[in-house]
Amino acid sequence: MERLSRFYAEIKIVLPLAIFALIMLAMPHWLRDDSNLLIGREAYYYSRVAENPFGNYDELSYGGRFLIFNAWPFALSIFSKALGMDLINAAKILPIFFGILAMVLFYFLLKKIGVDGFASVLASILLIISPPFLYVFSVSNPYSIPIMLLLLGFLPIGAFVEPDE
Repeated sequence: MERLSRFYAEIKIVLPLAIFALIMLAMPHWLRDDSNLLIGREAYYYSRVAENPFGNYDELSYGGRFLIFNAWPFALSIFSKALGMDLINAAKILPIFFGILAMVLFYFLLKKIGVDGFASVLASILLIISPPFLYVFSVSNPYSIPIMLLLLGFLPIGAFVEPDE
């Protein structure tokens, strides 16, 4: 019973942080005039490559060039087909999803290594408002998946760290 009440206490803290992260990450898209535009040049490139993620030649880039496999167009393609949406909307939603997940993983990693509650919340808020976090998780680029996976990989390592109490 105590474990369940501790879980609900954590949810009460993480849920407002996740909502704040959602607002901060979606704000660049909300503030743009046309809602069907992506931010940055790379976003259009990856959306175009996601139309055929297993293609190995790009005919539109500087007279044609061979593509090096990147997981981001593949993830965009799978996400857009799984939810039945176009690639432009998938390129907007997927980085925001990974950003919220990365923030939650960051918070739980801090809690796991023994950082107290207030410091964990403050560090999570500082992470959310930091410009690198806002850029990586609001613009469609291939860096959002590795950062989220890196935090996910650090989570089991936190089990071996004994917090100072």
